[in-house]
Amino acid sequence: MTRERGYMDFGLLRKALDEISKDRLADFIVFHVMGEPVLYPELARAIQYAKDKGLKIELSTNGSLMTEDMLDKLLEANTDYIVFSVLTPDEKSFIMRRAKMNFEEYKKHISTLIARALDKKSNSNIVLFFLTTPFGKLIFPSKEFSIINNKKDLVKHVNCWLPAILEKLSDKDVKNKIEANMVNLRTRLFELGMLAWNKFKITNNFFLQTRVLGDWIHRGSNIHNIHRASFGCCEGLTKHFSILWDGDMVFCCVDFDGKTKFNNIKRNTIKEALQEKGIQNYINEFNRLRIKHPYCQICLGDSSFLNAFVRQAGSIIYFKYFRRHWRKRWTKEESLVC
Repeated sequence: MTRERGYMDFGLLRKALDEISKDRLADFIVFHVMGEPVLYPELARAIQYAKDKGLKIELSTNGSLMTEDMLDKLLEANTDYIVFSVLTPDEKSFIMRRAKMNFEEYKKHISTLIARALDKKSNSNIVLFFLTTPFGKLIFPSKEFSIINNKKDLVKHVNCWLPAILEKLSDKDVKNKIEANMVNLRTRLFELGMLAWNKFKITNNFFLQTRVLGDWIHRGSNIHNIHRASFGCCEGLTKHFSILWDGDMVFCCVDFDGKTKFNNIKRNTIKEALQEKGIQNYINEFNRLRIKHPYCQICLGDSSFLNAFVRQAGSIIYFKYFRRHWRKRWTKEESLVC
């Protein structure tokens, strides 16, 4: 990343939240774009302000820096979803983080936080999140990165994390119900797909979630003779947009260097920025499955014509059918225990 780093001024954040609330510009506010949200010194205050404005909030964190006091404040603010994103779920992959704590300390810390949240019986939904892929060796051929590659691995990791959470859980009733349903839980886990977007309810407000890993930061940005995309599907601008710490508005959270910057909320309101003719043209082209922005053409492009064609066709299948299918299934999901 080459752009300058910093923390968003709280007055600027408040301006953004005011506009989003007033004009109902978004269903959900997600507090992360290329960063760990717990690092933001005004996080609890920001979430409380957003909730007071009637907005729904999702917070995705690796949890390593979250304290019990901070968690309590997030629960008191009724944060809708607190997602503990365990992207390095075992000791081997955790070493890649070069963290100041070891894996067992990390697991104990996250387990304690999740158990505390469940014991509080708040209105917040708690999510333990893993990445899955059957193509781990293709995506990370030279790295010691333990992505969950099969159902056996998924069950192994859940068997590692869930007992650690139950050990810290004070609510005996919930603890006993989950333990009594462990056989059923493992059976259900074996029904989950490695290419699926799974959201599995353990209790009414405790979820296990898995999502298939893609090449999130596409290597195409480093390829000189790339075959640029001309068609495909993306939810940038049509379903979401991002606001960086300095107020720059960009198409999506993959754009870590701000290459798709199209306005700044210090100069214009969010609604004005989205209504500009140039941005509306991009939105219309996205809706017609046409890719016009140079950065998006690189993102959906690849090193050969065939690879680029597969990526473009795959993006349509993924966004138009795959994600919609799993979102519908989520609404029908019943919890394993009450």
